[in-house]
Amino acid sequence: MDPHTWIVVGLGNPGPQYERTRHNIGFWTIAACCRRWGATLKVNARFQAAVAEARAPLGHGSAPVLLIEPMTFMNASGVSVRKLLTYYKLSRERLIVISDDVALPLGRLRIRAEGSAGGHNGLKSIIQELGGDERFARLRLGIGPPMMGGAGLRHHVLAAFDTEETALAHQVCEVAVDALACLMTDGAQAAMGRFNGRVVSDDAPNS
Repeated sequence: MDPHTWIVVGLGNPGPQYERTRHNIGFWTIAACCRRWGATLKVNARFQAAVAEARAPLGHGSAPVLLIEPMTFMNASGVSVRKLLTYYKLSRERLIVISDDVALPLGRLRIRAEGSAGGHNGLKSIIQELGGDERFARLRLGIGPPMMGGAGLRHHVLAAFDTEETALAHQVCEVAVDALACLMTDGAQAAMGRFNGRVVSDDAPNS
């Protein structure tokens, strides 16, 4: 494996019952990457993950990328990530993790070069499996907070987007693909400056 390969991990839960849920917007972004970069996911039992090999167009060239959807369920996502990094002998500096974020409204995304799990169980699992190392990039996609007086956080993240939200979420995923390319090409600081304050609207054209 090329040591310059990036590993881009989208977090979510496997199975059709979770496919349209807010918690799976990381999987949606991986699917958007596959469409844009001409890749196909295949389940790999060794890594307990769906894996696609792609080349991401970066500037005037391209870079090898492994696109990953862990099949372990959200709370054990780190198992797949650790196995992939170990098997391919890749550095955590080449790791980017995509997750949902209830602290951000739908239509916003946030890039960070490193940091804590912020209460997200998928990120928490990855940090634990990496021996407590928080030094990997993450791309958080807003799904909005639970409604006041609603059924709570777990119900919110495992509930499906409604029709209007779904259209906007797909637009966010397209912007997220551009953000990933910027992050890999120009680094975290440049990507943060370009995308962290951006508001995605559901009438924006696809990239």
